[in-house]
Amino acid sequence: DLQLVIAGTIDPRFPEVKETIESSAYKEDIIVTNFVSEEDLPYLYNAAKLFVLPSFIEGFGLVAIESLACGTPVIGSNTTSLPEVLEDAAVYFDPKNISEISQAITKVLNDQELYNNLRARGLEQVKKYSWRICAIETLKIYETS
Repeated sequence: DLQLVIAGTIDPRFPEVKETIESSAYKEDIIVTNFVSEEDLPYLYNAAKLFVLPSFIEGFGLVAIESLACGTPVIGSNTTSLPEVLEDAAVYFDPKNISEISQAITKVLNDQELYNNLRARGLEQVKKYSWRICAIETLKIYETS
C-alpha cells in the first residue's frame, strides 16, 4: 500500500541508485521528486507514513525535526547527530546495515502502539527547538563574550 518517495535529485555520481530503482520490481512505487521547495516540504511530511533518514553525516537533522513537527514518525541513523537531537522520539539504525534499516521500518509500521508513541514523543520533542529559542540562546552567548 505504500510508496517510497525520495525527496530530492539522484546524485549523478552514484548511478547505481537510478539503476537499482529501474531494476526494482517495485519501481512503479518509487517516486523521485527532484527539487522540493520549502513551501512544498510540509505536504510531503504530512503525507508520509514514516520519514526515514539513512544519513552518514548529519549536522543537525533539521529535516527530521520538520517531519516530527508534522506528526510523522522518524527512523534515522544512529551514527549522526540524530540520537542527540531526537532523543527517544525516533527509532535508530546503523545506516550501513540494510537489514537493520528494513527491520526498523517494519517494526514502526507494524506496531501501532509504537507508531502512536513516536508521533506523540515527536510532537513533544520539537517543542525544544524553535528559531526564537535559537536567537535568544545565541544572544546570551554574545552578551557573555
